[in-house]
Amino acid sequence: MPVAIDGTYQMLEAGNGRVQASHIHIEVKEAVLPEDYQGLNTSQLAKRIQDSIEETLAHHAHPTQETPPAVQVP
Repeated sequence: MPVAIDGTYQMLEAGNGRVQASHIHIEVKEAVLPEDYQGLNTSQLAKRIQDSIEETLAHHAHPTQETPPAVQVP
């Protein structure tokens, strides 16, 4: 299951490396099933997954009306 995690870079305080509270976005992407990667080599599969995660991160950086609402986790 590919997972896109955005905002973790804000958790480290500038200059001293201490962890601070921050808001992050986590999105679990659709499962990668064997029929989805049959015939692909490892590099091709990795590229496909990376592209999916990068697309999700781009949506978080530049949300559109089509972007689903964020889910708040307590």
